[in-house]
Amino acid sequence: MDAGAGPSSMPPTIGRNVKDARDVVGWVVLTDQWPYRVSYLLQVIEDADQRSNAGRRSETIADDVTLMTIYQNSVIPEINSNLNVNEATLLSLDGDPDLFLGFLQNFSITKRRALELKSVTVNLDYSLRQNIALFRSLVDLQKDQRDSKEYDYCK
Repeated sequence: MDAGAGPSSMPPTIGRNVKDARDVVGWVVLTDQWPYRVSYLLQVIEDADQRSNAGRRSETIADDVTLMTIYQNSVIPEINSNLNVNEATLLSLDGDPDLFLGFLQNFSITKRRALELKSVTVNLDYSLRQNIALFRSLVDLQKDQRDSKEYDYCK
């Protein structure tokens, strides 16, 4: 699923020090308590990397951007503006959203680190990402249709 050679194709750099241990423990808690939101974050990152590799550089997410920033700028607006019954049901898999925000603020993991940790993650249900990818594709199609209608009215 990962497109091209990027951070996601690099081997993880997880050592045996306090910071790495903290990152791994934090990642396990995130993926266990908030599987849908973490899956959504990973899908946003993957989509941005694929679009960037396809020449849509404006959608690039830098490696040093935190998950909190990605969540605030991409995930929250998408979920809030396009929430349907299926998405609401999947969101119910997650724990308290306020605790998630607090955890992201304190954890401050970057895109690069998330991709490293993702490569050794075994407790995430990857079918969640399939649902999210479909949802995001539908949202993109609707947005493209709205944009093309706006363009037609301007002629």
